[in-house]
Amino acid sequence: MFKKLLVFLAILMLVGYLGNLLLDNPYMHGVIRRAINHQLEEYTHINMSFEAVGAKFMPPGIEVYGIEVEDAQNKELLRASHIKASVSFKALLFSRKELFDIEITEPRVQLPLPPIEQLLRMEKFPELLEPNEPIVWPPKKPLPFYRLAISNGQVSLHLKDKDKELLGVLVSGLDAEAIFRSWSSYSLNIQSSKTNVSVEGKSLLMESKIDLRLRSAREGLKTDVFRIDSTELNSLGALNIAFELTPPNPNGRILKGLNIRLDHRIREANFAILGRFLDVKDTDGLLAGKVDLSLLIPFDDRKAAWELDGDAVSKNGRIAGFKLLDTKTEFNIRPEGMSFEKLIVMKQGKE
Repeated sequence: MFKKLLVFLAILMLVGYLGNLLLDNPYMHGVIRRAINHQLEEYTHINMSFEAVGAKFMPPGIEVYGIEVEDAQNKELLRASHIKASVSFKALLFSRKELFDIEITEPRVQLPLPPIEQLLRMEKFPELLEPNEPIVWPPKKPLPFYRLAISNGQVSLHLKDKDKELLGVLVSGLDAEAIFRSWSSYSLNIQSSKTNVSVEGKSLLMESKIDLRLRSAREGLKTDVFRIDSTELNSLGALNIAFELTPPNPNGRILKGLNIRLDHRIREANFAILGRFLDVKDTDGLLAGKVDLSLLIPFDDRKAAWELDGDAVSKNGRIAGFKLLDTKTEFNIRPEGMSFEKLIVMKQGKE
């Protein structure tokens, strides 16, 4: 029995070696390159160039180096130094649809992307032309991968109203990994070495490290870790995303919206963040406290809703040069404005 197993493994290794020789050569590289370009031309308005391409028979997979993706107007959409996609023998053996292990190295993405009709040949995707249907949860189709990993990525987002920038986000040193087993078992880990966020040109987060680890929970997502660290902000909290679903139905449940709850404890923050946002000079000093954010994102005719509650203790804080001393406050922020439930000023330990 043992000898037969050795013979089988030897034959398997030989077949894999010969298969790799047949696939990993300049002629086959050219065939793969032409096949990729043909599919892109037939189904999309996207132009893609790459420096090199390779394929393997065992394990089955493909690797592409030096990728640049542009739209029809030659605007860069994606750049990556290396993309690798391999097929899991285990998935093939057990007839699983989550076949691929995908790794993307040093991607650079600029958001928002152009409208989908500028990227795809819509006549090839008639299902996208149909009226939007309610979102069924869980989806009927699984994802095609069981692992998607990004290393040292960069994502930039710029939302503008004419010439005015409403929101700017730049995430650098991005490492992310999504593990998908089923729609009831999946996880997402995101770490960034530098994150900058600005609203209407005013910086809120500067050079911040972010560590976010999400996993599936019953009818939603929850965090194992959510941490933000920078010279101006140090905080640790929890993020919970609950799916608002219709009652169970043989045809599936409709996802009506997302109820997002953020409970964040601020170990230390600088009033300078508030000063930049409000455009108020001579605003500095430290504070600590907590914030609780509730946010509803509906997928029906309802409007989005949010509210934020918190408390804070300032230490030698200043706003517009006004000394807050050691102030304790409890506050509420709603779309219609901000109110203070409690405001206590301490001086030499006394109110």
